[in-house]
Amino acid sequence: MAIDERTRQELYRRLEEVLGASSAVALMEYLPPVGWADVATKHDLGALERRMDLRFARVEERFAGLEQQMDLRFARVEERFAGLEQQMDLRFARVEERFAGLEQRIDLRCGHIEQRVEDRITSSSADLRAAFEHGLRSQTTTMVFALVSVVLTMAGFVHFA
Repeated sequence: MAIDERTRQELYRRLEEVLGASSAVALMEYLPPVGWADVATKHDLGALERRMDLRFARVEERFAGLEQQMDLRFARVEERFAGLEQQMDLRFARVEERFAGLEQRIDLRCGHIEQRVEDRITSSSADLRAAFEHGLRSQTTTMVFALVSVVLTMAGFVHFA
């Protein structure tokens, strides 16, 4: 016979009539809210624990296998990188040799260019000095005329004020 909520209520009312309200409540609290078939026993829990242990053991085995595979793959990747590193070292050595040769050629050409620049600077220093003196005279003349104009204008204001 399946116990439903209506049957539980009838049982509670009958217990309340015979034992009283507090005893009926206490006794009803010991009954499961569902049928006894739905209540787990220690044996059920032990069986569940054994099944879970087996599942976790299988998962751990799979992870161990994956870990070994990853270790092998990482070892292969490290080998590849070591080979690439050697190749890069060789190529950088070649590049450094080329740069050393270029540096020597640039140093030779720079020596020639420096001499030519020095000759041009020496030959044009007089021209620069003359241009500077001419510009300085021109600016000085402009400043003198500007100051004279300001003084005369101020004198005019003072005189007519």
